[in-house]
Amino acid sequence: NRAGIGQDGAGNLGIIRQEGSGHSATLRQGGDDNSYGIFQFGRNTDANVAQDGDGQSGAAVLFGW
Repeated sequence: NRAGIGQDGAGNLGIIRQEGSGHSATLRQGGDDNSYGIFQFGRNTDANVAQDGDGQSGAAVLFGW
């Protein structure tokens, strides 16, 4: 499964949550003061994040076995 989020502007929050194997997550944020969370649980997962602007924050949790 694949999930993607693209956000422009200030003050955005993007969250992606995936369970199972073979997942891919892509998140892109442009603007200031944006934040994100990516939570993936399972084998063969990957995540890609790009943030442009000031005051960006985020967390990615990828857990596989």
